[in-house]
Amino acid sequence: MPDEKPVDVVRRFWDRLIHEWELDEAGSLVTGDFQFRGALGVSTSGLGAFLDYAHAIRRALPDLRVEFDEVHEDGPTVAVRLLFRGTHQGPLLGVPATRREVSYVGAGFFDVTPKGRLSRVWLVSDTYDLHRQLTVPARAPAQAAAVPAKTPAAQVAAG
Repeated sequence: MPDEKPVDVVRRFWDRLIHEWELDEAGSLVTGDFQFRGALGVSTSGLGAFLDYAHAIRRALPDLRVEFDEVHEDGPTVAVRLLFRGTHQGPLLGVPATRREVSYVGAGFFDVTPKGRLSRVWLVSDTYDLHRQLTVPARAPAQAAAVPAKTPAAQVAAG
């Protein structure tokens, strides 16, 4: 849709391909030589490779939502501060499904063509925090209650 602002193209990309998982629409949203670097560090070139990545993310986080915290538009380039949220339902970062809700921050840079398609998406995210959420054992309620309100380190810091 050539009359759209670049940020509208970016929002449509997330809404249609990720929030609604309408992956069959990808060809109308991205260029044939689409370059993609995902928030988990995987880089792809071309529509087919991107769709493979999207299917893997869908298996891992089927309810993934991406929120825009801050948007900067400079001509055909859009920069966005992002918040990713979802439930871990399949393999992700080498970790089998935990059924945990996760959230992590990231940023994205998007290049939009004059014809209203994305030619390049470059994402980065806090995968360390995501991996920690997937692997750190959850505290049992009894253990959490047994932890003193002020640990020695907190007592020293409090002075």
